[in-house]
Amino acid sequence: MVDKLHTKYLLSEDEIPRAWYNIAPDLPRPPEAVLHPGTKQPVTPDDFAPLFPMALIMQEVSAEPYIEIPDPVRQIYTLWRPSPLYRARRLEKALDTPARIYYKYEGVSPVGSHKLNTAVAQVYYNKQEGVKKISTETGAGQWGSALALAGAYFGVEIEVFMVKISYQQKPYRRNMMETYGATIHASPSNLTNAGRSILAKDPDNQGSLGIAISEAVEVAATSGGTTKYSLGSVLNHVLLHQTIIGEEALKQMALADDYPDVVIGCAGGGSNMSGLIFPFIGEARKKGLKTRFLAAEPMGTGLPPDQRLRFCRPVRAHRRDHSRTRERTRHPCRDQRSPRGPKSGARACDPLQPLRPWSLRYGRLRGLLLREVARLRVSSGGRRCCTTQTATAGLTRVASLISGKILLIHTIHPQGIAPNMSRNRFVHCRGDPWVALLALALAPPTGYATR
Repeated sequence: MVDKLHTKYLLSEDEIPRAWYNIAPDLPRPPEAVLHPGTKQPVTPDDFAPLFPMALIMQEVSAEPYIEIPDPVRQIYTLWRPSPLYRARRLEKALDTPARIYYKYEGVSPVGSHKLNTAVAQVYYNKQEGVKKISTETGAGQWGSALALAGAYFGVEIEVFMVKISYQQKPYRRNMMETYGATIHASPSNLTNAGRSILAKDPDNQGSLGIAISEAVEVAATSGGTTKYSLGSVLNHVLLHQTIIGEEALKQMALADDYPDVVIGCAGGGSNMSGLIFPFIGEARKKGLKTRFLAAEPMGTGLPPDQRLRFCRPVRAHRRDHSRTRERTRHPCRDQRSPRGPKSGARACDPLQPLRPWSLRYGRLRGLLLREVARLRVSSGGRRCCTTQTATAGLTRVASLISGKILLIHTIHPQGIAPNMSRNRFVHCRGDPWVALLALALAPPTGYATR
């Protein structure tokens, strides 16, 4: 009998999983080998040795279905794990949908994201092999802050190359890493050959994650073994460590006496999505379940201009004030004196604007969502076309497309944190249950049972 009372489902510390789930043995065929960038041949453990400790290299190629979580790692996990599973009852009510919506919230970790799950494990294994220093990269700072805190837990020095534009725009995230004891460099820097070569060509280069990775890898590879490198996504051992999320979620869904028809994750480097989805994939293969797995992957550039819908944004107006020009912002939909609607030439306003998560500005899903929002436009019939009522009406129409489904969503910041403390992209977004619901509406499932 599905639980009709509780909003959140909590496990005790004793119920923290004791092993990570390795999906490799359950794959229909082995994954393709990683190629060496120089020789273009499959890499061997010896190729990884300058960058990673041997324990992580063995996890990278392991065929064991479960890998035990070391007690020191599990002990640190108790600081924030198990993370809660929520039933989004108010969202279900707002959408007027019979769908049962759950979300696994990883924002309870000290650094505010799921990244700490693997950061703690990686630093532990490095510490066990006598490593004193680890280099890494970070974009907006989520991974960098996670590794910095993990380094503080185990007394390992952390050196972070942070994309320069984020280094400048997100001082609070940088200060967090420095508070944990990490050394932060704006990338590209003059500390590495990779950084110097880029600055020689473009002194004003604002950096990229690829450049930061190049610098961090160079530091480790040229250290003579005194420094190792750590990565927060992509690699098998990273995805392995994140499966503690889904292992907990399986237990929590049992507490709710329910099971998802659809499991939704955000797919960038894979650590977010795999953490939740992999254990459910394993469960589906073992029991022959028809669970559907939906991965939302960012594209970055979105759709061509002719297929994009422009959201309502403030319009800047200039006026002269005591020989100085200052900017004043006004909202085109709130500066309407005529009951017939916006003034001629004013930008059309999005009726879903009040409930639109910031993440709609980003990711591969952006263009698709914008088209769907355009299709679901609701006429306001009044002076203000941005109202909660019209937004709810539009979302209710979205809900009609997902009625009867049981959804499980992995979310990191549903409540939101300061803009300069977070990565404003789909993997780390405000209110991403809304995005996931729209994603599901855009890709209606076929061939599996609903409840």
